[in-house]
Amino acid sequence: GIRDKLVTGVQTCALPICLVEDHWLLWLLGAYVVNQACMNLVRPMVSYRALALGVDAGGLGFLSAAFSVAPLVIALRLGRLLDTRGERPFILAGTVLMGLVALGLAATTSTALVFLLFTLFGLGHLATTVATQGMVARGSDERTYDQRFSAFSLSASIGQLVGPAIAGLVAGAGPDADTTQIGRAHV
Repeated sequence: GIRDKLVTGVQTCALPICLVEDHWLLWLLGAYVVNQACMNLVRPMVSYRALALGVDAGGLGFLSAAFSVAPLVIALRLGRLLDTRGERPFILAGTVLMGLVALGLAATTSTALVFLLFTLFGLGHLATTVATQGMVARGSDERTYDQRFSAFSLSASIGQLVGPAIAGLVAGAGPDADTTQIGRAHV
């Protein structure tokens, strides 16, 4: 096969070989592409939704910050929980939370609820991201660690590219973009 040798002499695996070795990694990275696409779809859509509900420019700044409030408060505790309970429940819970929040964001007409829901969306994103990183780390050995984290970064980048494009297609163009489509686009 295609193999590289690092200066240290540690054998590494070419990326395609590492990915084929374990099907769980392919599924995990595919799921993370979808997760990142959804996150990067909802983030711009929620700003348009907030504008449609009358939030001003300063409020948009606070709304963007709301995404990071829960992660700031619980990130370390979440890491400890992942260490004791494993990653899978947090990937599932975070994904479900993000989906439900997206549906709530599409339906609400309350600016206060938009702020609360977007805070919860950030929590769901934190749970899935930290759990996915943990799963990649635990499932990698010295030979595959760097390549698998490179693949993880690539999957995030693909999702970050696709999400806003889908948001634009779903919402439409111009000042009459339909921000109620956040939930439909997320699903």
